[in-house]
Amino acid sequence: MSFMKIEIEGVKKLEKRLKSLEPKVGKGIVRGALKDAAKPLLQEAKERVPVKSGDLKKSLRVRTMKRKKGRYGVEMATKDGWFKGDQYYGAFLEFGTKNMPAKPFMRPAYDSKKDEAAKIIKNRIKSGLKRLGK
Repeated sequence: MSFMKIEIEGVKKLEKRLKSLEPKVGKGIVRGALKDAAKPLLQEAKERVPVKSGDLKKSLRVRTMKRKKGRYGVEMATKDGWFKGDQYYGAFLEFGTKNMPAKPFMRPAYDSKKDEAAKIIKNRIKSGLKRLGK
């Protein structure tokens, strides 16, 4: 699945403050913020997913991604990942196939909740820094 990106305005000051922390502490604050921000997106995706047996809906998860070049992220996918496991068909629903039109549920969930997620990220990082007195 292609990455969906949230950009937050005015984050330069927060970024500078995060860099002043020990890497483990800053990483914990950012990952916590990202996981909290993903909750409304996951809930929205679960409300939008087509349901036959309910297995796909139950398998939707949020997990942190491995850090790459100073970037953090979370991934929302089926428990085994897109195109894998018993719920492999979730990717077919989201993207469609040559024989079936797409019935997206992840992208619309993201589109409807991305602003809320951005606010959660910003507020969680601010409160994490405030707790540390930074």
